[in-house]
Amino acid sequence: MGGCQERVSAGIDAGLSGVEGKLALAEHQWKLAEEKAEQAEEKANQAEEKAALARQLTGEALSALVVLALRLMTDEKLSAQEACERLAIQGRLRDHIMPYLVS
Repeated sequence: MGGCQERVSAGIDAGLSGVEGKLALAEHQWKLAEEKAEQAEEKANQAEEKAALARQLTGEALSALVVLALRLMTDEKLSAQEACERLAIQGRLRDHIMPYLVS
């Protein structure tokens, strides 16, 4: 961007008003737009990476709860419902885990 900005500054300093000045300004604006697009793309990539990590961690947490519930069911002869109650698993989380416990 340095060269582009220098041309804009030089055009302003030299008092260029015609095509050269407009061209330099347009080039500068184009570079700024490209930089903003690159920054937006990088931000979107970072958001996707965070979302992927969150999905992975959620899956791992669900797996761990399923394993704990299954251990309770086998070690203490509990039903799936009782194991969930013992682990304080409720609501939507229970809805996600139950199919793995009763299948």
